[in-house]
Amino acid sequence: MLRKIILSISLFALMQSPSYAVGVDIALSNDSAYFKLLFNSGSFGVGGADVGIGYYYDEDGDKMATATALILSEAEPVGSNRNKRANNFMQYGIGVKAYMASLAPNDETHDDRDIIDDESASALAVGGKFRLIFPTSKPLAIAFDLFASPKITSFDDTIYFFELGARLELEIRPDARAYVGYRYIQTKLEDYDPITIDNSPIVGMRLIF
Repeated sequence: MLRKIILSISLFALMQSPSYAVGVDIALSNDSAYFKLLFNSGSFGVGGADVGIGYYYDEDGDKMATATALILSEAEPVGSNRNKRANNFMQYGIGVKAYMASLAPNDETHDDRDIIDDESASALAVGGKFRLIFPTSKPLAIAFDLFASPKITSFDDTIYFFELGARLELEIRPDARAYVGYRYIQTKLEDYDPITIDNSPIVGMRLIF
């Protein structure tokens, strides 16, 4: 079922017109990487929909595919429209994020885990994001992401999935911004202690084509 959800979100994203914003987001830590392909459809409500598909991996052996669909409160102003704003700009979105993860077993790099073989975890989480943009000469923004899945939308032996992110962003130009932040991802499987997939500071960039 979750594979169908991820496939549906991915197909929806790929069917969007090229006239809408399409971009990439790359977030790196010391031992992990998270790549996302981004789409923005203005056909959903006032702010449009923020849709993305992603892939995470780390050097310890964890791998994860994700698909995200958020309905946005308001489209972000760009160019001269942003310069006309005297006040801070706030944007938020709510929606779902699907996860399919392959988890590495306990070894010298994962001595805090009690799984002895490769395990899988999958879930459909609900949550959203919040961004506050400060109208400086080089706009700064703070952003937060939060997603969590209850047992009813967690699959296989997964009890829950949880992700928290925070970033400080600097706009280099209207179609590019760099950021530093923090990423925390955890899941729990039946009969095992909670498993932390990522808990690290990150640096990254987001580019809009």
